[in-house]
Amino acid sequence: MDFALDDEQRDLADALDTLLSRHAGPERAQDLLRRETSDTDVMKRLDEGGFLNAGPGGVCSLERALLVEAASRHAALAPVAARALVAAEVLPGDLPLNIALAWAGPDAPVRFGAQADLVMSIEGDTTRVFRPESVVSVGGTRQEGYPLGRVSGPTVAELDAETTARVRAWWQVAIATELAGCLDAVLTKSVSYVRERTQFGKPLASKQAVQHRLAETAIGLEGSRWLARRAAFAKAPAELAAAATAYACRAAGNAFMHVHQVHGAIGITDEYRLTVWTVRMMMLRRELGGVTAHERALGMARYVH
Repeated sequence: MDFALDDEQRDLADALDTLLSRHAGPERAQDLLRRETSDTDVMKRLDEGGFLNAGPGGVCSLERALLVEAASRHAALAPVAARALVAAEVLPGDLPLNIALAWAGPDAPVRFGAQADLVMSIEGDTTRVFRPESVVSVGGTRQEGYPLGRVSGPTVAELDAETTARVRAWWQVAIATELAGCLDAVLTKSVSYVRERTQFGKPLASKQAVQHRLAETAIGLEGSRWLARRAAFAKAPAELAAAATAYACRAAGNAFMHVHQVHGAIGITDEYRLTVWTVRMMMLRRELGGVTAHERALGMARYVH
């Protein structure tokens, strides 16, 4: 299988990096978290640039996965994945920009729920789509990495079991893709740090134990990235979606330990901003039941169905 991006996809990735480096970033994310809100401005800019378009003449599912990956890498605090990968693949017609995904019941906090124009809530074998009318912001956003809200409202549509399976699979691909973006960011930041930081007159990067930790993180990043992209390109079949998410969740757990070990105490400070990504990684690892649920789904898809 050829994993290389073509010229158009590379141009798309470069354009996304340019836009997001100007309008997103960890400092902006921290400011928005303090205000317990999401980045509606970056969603508008992505929409105006045509990056969220799907269907004939628009970007394909792989290209929208590249968008989600880039947004995560640049710490954009916006529901890019829910809008670009999940809703765009499942819901018909024109979609609002700010869409949230829910799965753990009506009282559970929802990522980006307080700012959502539409919520897709998996409830058993069906998905209820509703417009939020009752919205309660939930504190603790610094510990979760995202603005959270409890939301309820009138049902707009109810999706059947087959469509709900597609919602779940695309959500898994979205989680894996977001985790790949986070892994890319924390690895880049960690490599830069250990090259500059010295101990006993030598760079930390010269220490074999540090090299091993970052090498394992790099392996986890590459596996997560390509499994997620393959699942997106293949339109999120159940087995590939579950495999990508299970692998990315395992890789993110390992990377969290490794990068905080090599950074030491500075890594947990707000000023250094490593936690902008690492805290999100821990939140993403819990969605849809966490790594155990994804591994169970992988086994069911491979050996039962």
